[in-house]
Amino acid sequence: MVLFHTDLDNTMIYSYKHEIGADKCCAEVYHGREISYITKETYRLLQQIKAKEEQLVMVPTTTRTTEQYQRIHLGIGDLPYALVCNGGVLLAGGREDEDWYRGSLERIRDSRETLHQALELLDKESRRSFELRFIRELFVFTKCKNPAETTARMQGLLDLKLTDVFYNGEKVYVVPKQLNKGNALKRFRDYI
Repeated sequence: MVLFHTDLDNTMIYSYKHEIGADKCCAEVYHGREISYITKETYRLLQQIKAKEEQLVMVPTTTRTTEQYQRIHLGIGDLPYALVCNGGVLLAGGREDEDWYRGSLERIRDSRETLHQALELLDKESRRSFELRFIRELFVFTKCKNPAETTARMQGLLDLKLTDVFYNGEKVYVVPKQLNKGNALKRFRDYI
């Protein structure tokens, strides 16, 4: 069996904010509005993957939450597995694996104090332009008007031995170093 792990956003699917040409298919609808697309070429390649599902297992591996992931429709039906929440949550047959999640919480135990400190700091952050989210008690997420400045400030205040602080566009993340997609791939290999 071959495992094919793939990120989703800006790798396989693209927000309506990115121009990928007219040759595309809708991959995500939110509140009745199309918000993400795949190219028709990607769709064609996904059909080939679907035809080989006996030998090839595609495992989306994403920072999206379970709810955000479940909005994605790639045109190949439900996949047997997905790693969401930056690898902190495993979906098997569409359901969250509770043992995996508990294992994730255990792996980031040393980062909890730093995550709570990040929540306190970001709660008072004047540049914050979005609600503050503690995603499944695994990592911190928000959006800021000047994410580079906010990230630099947080990097100066938090213990970077235990956590990574970074931004992507306007999104700011504080993520335990142990909670990453690479570690999730290794865990999944052992799991499968």
